[in-house]
Amino acid sequence: MDFDKLRAGMQGIVELVRDVPDEFKSRAFDALLSALLDESKAVQPPPSPAGVAGAAPAPVVAPAEPADSPSLPTPAQVKVLMQQTSLTREELAKVVTVVEGEVHFLREPDHGKLAQGQGEWALLLALKAALEGGALAADPEAVRSICQEKGFYDRANFAKNFASPKYAAWFKAPLESQGEPQPLSNEGRKALADLLRKLGSQAQ
Repeated sequence: MDFDKLRAGMQGIVELVRDVPDEFKSRAFDALLSALLDESKAVQPPPSPAGVAGAAPAPVVAPAEPADSPSLPTPAQVKVLMQQTSLTREELAKVVTVVEGEVHFLREPDHGKLAQGQGEWALLLALKAALEGGALAADPEAVRSICQEKGFYDRANFAKNFASPKYAAWFKAPLESQGEPQPLSNEGRKALADLLRKLGSQAQ
């Protein structure tokens, strides 16, 4: 076991759990620690067979997922989201998939309401960043770009919409033009889970 890597992982878990509400801290910590330990074990080659000097180690084979379990990565930030909001892998997999490391949305906002669409795409891009192994945070310029592409861009009110109480509450600091990516607040995590469930229900 690589104890330096394990120590760094533990420090990362402590940082992540710090922002989780008190009632979820213990569950989130246990889940992330379990995932870290499983990951540490998975990368270790098994010992050589007893009594066979110099025998080549057996190849490491990852355990197969259950047939009904979507093949979707759940990095630490995504695990925290799922723990905090009771979001399941199945609910997540109805809306998003990852193919060869690339995140694709299977369901997207299609209501045509500009301010709402901008807020929803900010949530979805925060999820995309987390699925790619980064923070659960939205980059303002990436949000601007996707809103232009998807027809939700309100040039005159883009920043103003994110400053409104409803959407500002979704982030730890306001999304500002050319600004830094902003992590989702607890309210934003709940809004993201609600959005994923709403989009997923359209797949029925």
